[in-house]
Amino acid sequence: MSWIPLHVHSQYSILDALSSVKAIVSRSKELGLPAVALTDHGNLHGAVDFFKECSKAEVKPIIGCELYEAPKSRHDKQRIPGTRNFHSLLLLAKDDTGYHNLCKLSSLGYTEGFYYRPRVDRELLEQYSEGLICLSGDGISRISIAAAEGNKEALIEEVSWYKNLYGEDFFLELQRHPMTDDDLQNDGMYRESWLFQKYQDYISRQEQANSLLVEVGKELGVRLVATNDSHYMDRDDWRAHEILLNVQSGEPCEIWENDAMGNPKLRIPNPKRHTYASHELYFKTPEQMEQLFSDIPDAIAATEEIAAKCNVELDFDTKHYPVYVPPTLDGKEFSVEERQKASEDFLWNFVKRGFLDATTPKDLLRFRKNIPTVTRWMLSASV
Repeated sequence: MSWIPLHVHSQYSILDALSSVKAIVSRSKELGLPAVALTDHGNLHGAVDFFKECSKAEVKPIIGCELYEAPKSRHDKQRIPGTRNFHSLLLLAKDDTGYHNLCKLSSLGYTEGFYYRPRVDRELLEQYSEGLICLSGDGISRISIAAAEGNKEALIEEVSWYKNLYGEDFFLELQRHPMTDDDLQNDGMYRESWLFQKYQDYISRQEQANSLLVEVGKELGVRLVATNDSHYMDRDDWRAHEILLNVQSGEPCEIWENDAMGNPKLRIPNPKRHTYASHELYFKTPEQMEQLFSDIPDAIAATEEIAAKCNVELDFDTKHYPVYVPPTLDGKEFSVEERQKASEDFLWNFVKRGFLDATTPKDLLRFRKNIPTVTRWMLSASV
């Protein structure tokens, strides 16, 4: 039994993660991991690079995405005070169909549901559910919030909805990010009371959520899976990650006071800066995770089972051209021959209108003769 990272963010989680795709794959190879996932926020921008790096390193790539789910409809774009306008949900592609559905969900999140973040809704999740494995998400998911608030009735309702949609491919995600007393001291948590309180509240909610998730998982027959929500490679990277977060927020991480000559005399942490509540969101080893979840070994074993289900292959040899339909046939029914003829006319008129300024009459005549061959090739390639 060996734990496999299934919740991993790269630099493509823009201004929210530090790790490069190459570093993630290199560390996975170094640790002897048979597989690793990439689950960036709302997008699959790193999927191709990730797949290629994994192929070179002989590590199995698991392509996923941490989507943002709208509270209701993706078309509702109005902020309601006191409520979130998005929740997290993690999806992993099992096969090519799942990968295509994941691409579709990510794209529609931007083109139809964008409101501060690219969002999908339950209508889209139902429409594009085939070939996907669903993990319930981190602390801001619908399920985790209901569990952290101790609302068992609401939690059962939420879990049942996802279970009905994804069946055996739905898992309840458990995360544990406690820090040691030494780390709390060394990282300056004790020196800032608000920061230490934020950490305590975070751990308390996480423990409450995990406890209720384990209980409801047993009652409803839903498997548990252990993840770590990796945002940077090494533990010491937490400070660099905090600086990155505040590039996004626009707040300085420190406030400097200068003397009369303009020289800095005092540097204090900025209480308005954006921080993560724990410094444990780094790329952990299987041994660390197995120790952290020693009381729930099934949650560790589930990562291998999920990895075994994910078998996406990206084809870089076949040419995938878009299907071309001339503007004159938009919205109409047509035969193959009509499409061929309309394409020939469109291409010829395009050339005649002067788009090829350097073309001589002799070249035009030669091109006119070859248009049927060119359009047949274009149309057959786009099928």
